[in-house]
Amino acid sequence: MTSDAGVEVHGSIGVIALGYGHGSLDRDEAASHMRALQRETSLFVTEAVVERGIRMLDEQ
Repeated sequence: MTSDAGVEVHGSIGVIALGYGHGSLDRDEAASHMRALQRETSLFVTEAVVERGIRMLDEQ
């Protein structure tokens, strides 16, 4: 998604996926960070969203 200002917008899961896609994180690190968002923060992230994010890693 792109904002009115032309800036690409990503959610927290998407930012982690980008880190994986750019080689900053390996798959296990990225998956761990996605799961940590749900368990260790006050951010509301459903299990389905986390699992979809992890599947996205395998699709890259």
